[in-house]
Amino acid sequence: MNVRSLAATVVVALTLAAHAPQEANATVVVPLTVEAMTGRADVVCVGVVGAQRAAWNPEKTRIYTTTEVRIERSLKGQRVAGETITVRQLGGVVDGISQVIPGNARLTPGETAVLFLDADEQLPFHYIVGMAQGKFTVQPSPEGARVSQDVHDLSFMSAPGAPPPSTGSMAVQPPARLDALEQAILRATQP
Repeated sequence: MNVRSLAATVVVALTLAAHAPQEANATVVVPLTVEAMTGRADVVCVGVVGAQRAAWNPEKTRIYTTTEVRIERSLKGQRVAGETITVRQLGGVVDGISQVIPGNARLTPGETAVLFLDADEQLPFHYIVGMAQGKFTVQPSPEGARVSQDVHDLSFMSAPGAPPPSTGSMAVQPPARLDALEQAILRATQP
């Protein structure tokens, strides 16, 4: 690229940046299938979200929120019904100071969710696989429980060598029924 082309590219990029919104509204991720999330997760469970607590790290540079999750059904891993695990996420609110991470899964106390979790090898925490992709909210229905994902704070990019995700569509298409999602997870755990 010659100097004139480089200068034109820099001017265009600076112009676009100057007119871009000043707040980040999404985190860019590679879309993950249910099978891929199951493979990456140490624990996959249906659980009820419990108490949450936000606190600074020891250096007071980051806020972390920990959430207790009571397991109703374990779909992968060595966890049992009734056991409580702790999910840790970057971000939260402490003393009126807020750190927001677009694309984090939103965990609401009292809700039931299917969670794809990666265990910390040194700390007693679990982390959600794929940010918001790793959480399916469960909603009761007369026809059988249904699941949905809230991935609106995520932007999806292509995995290396893969075709780009279609514009305007949700990159991860969840099964509409909880039983179908559970079956897909169980199939993905088979050798």
